[in-house]
Amino acid sequence: MRRAIKILGLAAWSAAVFLAGVAYHQYTLPRPGGQDREDSVVLSTIMQNRCNYAAAAPDGDREVLAAESRAIEEDHFPDGLDAGAVKSLQLRNKTSSNLPVVNLCPTYLLYSKEEIDTAIAHQAQNARDWWDLFHQAFPSTHGITYLSLPGYSQDGQHALVLVSGGCGHLCGSGHYWALRKVNGQWRVEQSLPAWVS
Repeated sequence: MRRAIKILGLAAWSAAVFLAGVAYHQYTLPRPGGQDREDSVVLSTIMQNRCNYAAAAPDGDREVLAAESRAIEEDHFPDGLDAGAVKSLQLRNKTSSNLPVVNLCPTYLLYSKEEIDTAIAHQAQNARDWWDLFHQAFPSTHGITYLSLPGYSQDGQHALVLVSGGCGHLCGSGHYWALRKVNGQWRVEQSLPAWVS
């Protein structure tokens, strides 16, 4: 009963954030493991980079960020990536997992898979396909973004994240974001293409 109330509370809060456009928010789903803090910092660094880009070229559109990672099935990676980080990325993302706390700007709205599926199900009678349903359920958004859990080098100084997303048919891409720890701070080194549709 208490869990049901908490889930309803999260859904109501999420809807309020979506409608009110809160300037800054954090959202978390419980996830086991000791990497939460480091994962949170790495993923927040990437999202800050993406928020800075969105602020430099504002189009008024927002983006849904999935609260769960997607399983990574890729087995080909660009040259030059840390081999340990690649292996860690693959191992940590064999299945979908809840993301840790991620700091977001107002451009990004975090929704769980359940919330996305529920919102889309309410639109089912008037749409032809998943993207039509998505855009009806989230009318002020451009598309959806997914983050993987980070993979780390053996020395813990390099991280690798797959950032992917889409906005419709033949409108999607994925990029590997490589980060390096400099003086205790994570910095984005490069973003390399993984796939495009």
